[in-house]
Amino acid sequence: MTNNIQHTTDTEILNDLRTGDEYAFETIFKDYYPLLVNYASRILFDHEIAKDLVQDIFCRLWDTHTNLNIKISLKAYLFKMTYTSCIDVIRHKKTENLFIDKTLQDYYFNQILQTPEAEIKLLNDDIRNLILSSLDSLPEKCKKIFILHKLEGKTYNETAQELGISPKTVENQITIAMSRLRKELEWVLQIIIIFT
Repeated sequence: MTNNIQHTTDTEILNDLRTGDEYAFETIFKDYYPLLVNYASRILFDHEIAKDLVQDIFCRLWDTHTNLNIKISLKAYLFKMTYTSCIDVIRHKKTENLFIDKTLQDYYFNQILQTPEAEIKLLNDDIRNLILSSLDSLPEKCKKIFILHKLEGKTYNETAQELGISPKTVENQITIAMSRLRKELEWVLQIIIIFT
């Protein structure tokens, strides 16, 4: 082990991990392994497969530690890795449709994003920040339209008038935004469904 100091932030522990600090890796493993196994078990309905999957994630984390480029919190990064790995397992079993359901995704965007009471139930600030970050990944025009219509509750006509565009353009841009956000946030949706 390289050292035995207490890490206080993601930045510190990730910096130590990038240098090959085994203590930093062990700290991450102890802090997150049980949470990730529990999360994977709830998606896969198989505790043993979940344990193997999460162990593999930590192996990959160590194998790539010198090149880590994590732009979100460490917790969110590990949950996203776990979700993606679970979906790979599900796809392999040809049962993805049992777990990723368009109706649930529509419920998320139509209810949780627009209902303050439901939004409070989000696990923590990491998830909210990921949602806002995902909105930032949309083209500027698309993002403005999405915020006005989905987050501020304006109609297609009201949004169109405010931005000086046609209602059809608003409809098309909302479709594009929803499609992109579903792909990017499907793992977040699963966390919310599983833990609330």
